[in-house]
Amino acid sequence: MTDSLNSPSSRRIHLCMVVFENILPPEDLPRFRGAVIALTGGNRLFHNHVDAGYSYRYPRIQYKQFDCHPAILGIEEGADTLKKNFTSGQGIRCRIGNREELLKVSSVGDWHEETGISNEIHSYAIENWLPLNERNFREYQGADGIIERLSILQRVLVGNILSFAKGMDMYFSQEIKCTIQQISANGPLTYKGIDLLGFSASFRSNVKLPQWIGLGKSASQNHGIIIHL
Repeated sequence: MTDSLNSPSSRRIHLCMVVFENILPPEDLPRFRGAVIALTGGNRLFHNHVDAGYSYRYPRIQYKQFDCHPAILGIEEGADTLKKNFTSGQGIRCRIGNREELLKVSSVGDWHEETGISNEIHSYAIENWLPLNERNFREYQGADGIIERLSILQRVLVGNILSFAKGMDMYFSQEIKCTIQQISANGPLTYKGIDLLGFSASFRSNVKLPQWIGLGKSASQNHGIIIHL
């Protein structure tokens, strides 16, 4: 376990994004993920499982969709692994569910971002966010009006950022500030076969977050995507 007293409050994080030319419907994203896992020989970075079950470590490989184009985001060692396994223009034959597909790599982007507590306030959008579990959903449903509901969601968002920071071995000695500016319910989003209430929102925070990372539940599969504004 990392000693929090020795953990930095900010760090430079390595990211890599592989985007494919193919068009896939959203319901095919889990099948795309399965195909990538098979192609990489079951590398644990790509599926976040361990011998004893599921790993709750922040996922270093995350599966995204941009205008129905599948993509893979790698973070830190995940970014290093993507750079070694994928190149622009590469064609990869695989199975997406029951059909054979030739995946064509459109682009491979590689960059670093400073991440952590900042003296500035940063603006973000968060898409396909799943903030509510069984416990806080009951609290959300029983809240007395929109202001209390917004307070619950802001508290959850702070917790999601803290979970990301912990996964990156960062420790924040200062208070995290998050203010949701706008929010809309996306209707039910499916997570492990269960429909959950999803949201899209814009917010401001004193934490500098990397572009495209996922926050919250199912962060590895196109949920809670952070977009810089």
